[in-house]
Amino acid sequence: MLDEAQTLVTTANALNEISALRGAFQMNTGKYEPVFTGSSRDRLERMFADSRAPLYKYGERMEFPKLGEEFIAHVVERARLASGLRLDRDEVSTVFKALGQRPGDMIGVVRVMMRNGMTDLAQGLAAKLHDDREQDFQIGKYRISDERLERYFRERRSADTLPAGQGI
Repeated sequence: MLDEAQTLVTTANALNEISALRGAFQMNTGKYEPVFTGSSRDRLERMFADSRAPLYKYGERMEFPKLGEEFIAHVVERARLASGLRLDRDEVSTVFKALGQRPGDMIGVVRVMMRNGMTDLAQGLAAKLHDDREQDFQIGKYRISDERLERYFRERRSADTLPAGQGI
C-alpha cells in the first residue's frame, strides 16, 4: 500500500521515480496488488488520468463509503479534547459536505482554527481556503471565491448566531 501516493509527483525526479515504480509493479505482476491511497483525491486521480503520466490508467478506481456523522462526532470531540475548541456538529457537517466529504480537508480546517485561536468555523474555512489557494486547492472541481464562501455561510447561519463583529 502506498499511502499519500499523490506526494510522489512533488519530487524533482518524479517522472523517473514513478516510471521505475510502475516498471517494478509490471515485472512482479501477480505477486502483489499495489494499492494507492491519499488524502487529495483530485491530485491522486490526476496521477492516473494524465495520458503522459507513467501511471496512466494503471489499475482501477475504488470508491470507499463516504464518512458521515461518526466522523463529524470524532472531529468535534478531538477538537474539544485537544484545544478546548467547541464546534457545532451541524456546522461541521455543513462544512464537511461543502468540502466534498474529504476528511483531510475537514481536519485541516480545524487545525487552522486551533493554530490561529479561531472559534468561528466559517472563518476557519476561509483561512484554510486562503492558505490552500497557494497550493491550487479546490473543492471538488470548483474553486470557491471568498465572497461566494461568505454568501454561502451567511445564507445558512442566522445573524443572531454570529457574535458581533465576527464573520468572514
